Amino acid sequence: MPRDVMRDPEALAEFLALGAPLPPVVAYKGRWVAGYDPERLDDLLGDMAG
Repeated sequence: MPRDVMRDPEALAEFLALGAPLPPVVAYKGRWVAGYDPERLDDLLGDMAG
């Protein structure tokens, strides 16, 4: 679910708690990918697919 860290204080708090260096961040089951990283996104999305 997309969240806007500029408009949603709770989303900003979650983003900062991750320690991610920059948005966008894709998070799933405690793992996250920040920015544009196709290889890591493929790995994360593969885990989501099962």
